[in-house]
Amino acid sequence: MFKNKTCDRLTIRFGDKSEYVLDQGIGLNWHHDWRADNAPRSSSPPVEDEERWRILMEELSFLSPNCIRFGYAAGKFVDEAGRINKNGDGFAVLKKLNDWARERQVSIFFDPWGIPRHYSFGKGADGVFYDAPGDIPAFVDGFIVPLIKYLVDERKLVSLTHFILLNEPLGSRTYLTPPGIDRYAHYVECYRSIFDAIQRNGFPIKLIGPDSWSTATWAVDCMNERNLDLAPSIDAFDQHCYYARFDYLPPNPTTASTLPMTSIIHDHVAKHARFARHKGKRYYITELGTFYYGWEQGDIFGGCTHEAFLTEAEFIIRAMQVGCGGFYRWAYLAPGEYADGVWQFINTVDNSYTRQPHTFHGYACLMRYTGRDAVVWPARVEPRTDIYEYVHAVGLQRPDKHFTILAVNNHNSQERIVRIELPDGWKGSWQKLLDDRTRKMLRNDLTPVNGVIEDVLPPMSLAVYTTVRLPDDNRIGINNYVSPCGGPQAF
Repeated sequence: MFKNKTCDRLTIRFGDKSEYVLDQGIGLNWHHDWRADNAPRSSSPPVEDEERWRILMEELSFLSPNCIRFGYAAGKFVDEAGRINKNGDGFAVLKKLNDWARERQVSIFFDPWGIPRHYSFGKGADGVFYDAPGDIPAFVDGFIVPLIKYLVDERKLVSLTHFILLNEPLGSRTYLTPPGIDRYAHYVECYRSIFDAIQRNGFPIKLIGPDSWSTATWAVDCMNERNLDLAPSIDAFDQHCYYARFDYLPPNPTTASTLPMTSIIHDHVAKHARFARHKGKRYYITELGTFYYGWEQGDIFGGCTHEAFLTEAEFIIRAMQVGCGGFYRWAYLAPGEYADGVWQFINTVDNSYTRQPHTFHGYACLMRYTGRDAVVWPARVEPRTDIYEYVHAVGLQRPDKHFTILAVNNHNSQERIVRIELPDGWKGSWQKLLDDRTRKMLRNDLTPVNGVIEDVLPPMSLAVYTTVRLPDDNRIGINNYVSPCGGPQAF
């Protein structure tokens, strides 16, 4: 097949299923009321604007994220005396999300983004503001317990499953402690106190930490050096990833420092996921994006390019095969070019409520057909004919007895012909979703022949092969240029 093609021909094979489960799945961050001083409006519409909220929730339903991390900065709902304003509009938004999530079995993590100033150590004699809690019991009893009690008991947010203390602590600017107090020991003690309070009160909430800002800089390493153990207090370890680039690309000196994808996966993600499993815990990437093509440094639109999306798709495909069980793309709503980069799925600050095309359609392909609690089937791509591996793939066996295969070809200019040998029993009515530079989420039916799918992966493309059929698939455009096994002969 494809006799006239001169590109490389590869076989994608699956061995046995792995021990890994995509327990949270692929989802997104929702940061409420993110405002930039120079922007014409907040990234979040007013709660009472029913028409714009209808658009946001309809688009969210089409995306079908499996999990959501909801950020609502404590400074927006806590007064100077440390009291919680239960009428904060972020709580009304969270209730909307909870009602939506409950119908779809979507999990929500809550992150208050920072420590209320009332409970912090405060400004030291050196002029530095030390934001870590000055009195841990007072902080836990005065803020954490009332907040979780309000969310769980009063608001009855049944989709809320996990709590994160604050965003990206233990970096250069957050969770700072005065001289003489080890910030890592203080952090572990704070988490232990929160965990004990959750147990005492019987809250159905689990903790996640340490929410480190980079895959290459993990706070747990510093904890281990001090013989500190965060594991007894948490359900899952997590960190963020923005620093990967395709293996064949050189560093980009105009933006943030990055690492080749293979280094990110094997030297960091795999190691951290192994550590989490050794502790009996899960491991998630709770923020995901790409700095390589630009953000607040370099091209501010770099994070919403197709190249950035495909970098993240490859990362997801490879990271789930080494034990990462959840991915949260940053962020559904954001100020875009008015802040630190165009990360948003939906353009709200310009009041257009249009889709950011590469981010929205690419992640719709990933989210809609993967689901939570899918068993991961690692894939082998053979033969290796180049210095770099351009094609990466993974299989997912969902609890509903449907199957999905994700495959990327990150070569900048060359197609790859692939022969996908399906595992025994992977039967059903298959369809393909394609997302590349110009074909944004196009669909076609296909029929495997003798348990094999033969296809062409365009350069810089994601292909999703799946037996999952969703009611609104008919809203997706049809790909009229398809492989012979999926329709008319096109070659």
